[in-house]
Amino acid sequence: ELGEGEYPYYCFVHPWMTSTLIIADLHVDVAIPDGAGISGPGKIYYDPETVNVAAGTTVTWSNDDTMVHTVTSGNIRIGTTDIFDSEIMGINATYSHTFDEEGEYPYFCTLHPWMEGTIIVG
Repeated sequence: ELGEGEYPYYCFVHPWMTSTLIIADLHVDVAIPDGAGISGPGKIYYDPETVNVAAGTTVTWSNDDTMVHTVTSGNIRIGTTDIFDSEIMGINATYSHTFDEEGEYPYFCTLHPWMEGTIIVG
């Protein structure tokens, strides 16, 4: 079984016929770290805060904090955008969303609006 990576190959009979098989992981994990529910300068609220992914990638957030949170598309300035919403995530809960369309998707915690992140699909 091949893992993630690039695998060049060619035709044995016609060696000028070449190509590359690219196997990409279409899953990314984002953590809500312990202490994210308390605002402070320089803190990380979603780890990583910005994620660049290919279309078709599933992002899974895990709540590693001791407080409940949400993962909701939008932000405090524009409001919710109704693209995705975890609703209330309890401690140790996870939420997943698959991003099928290219674009930039800001998100935040509706309970702690200083918590912001961005998914960039390209």
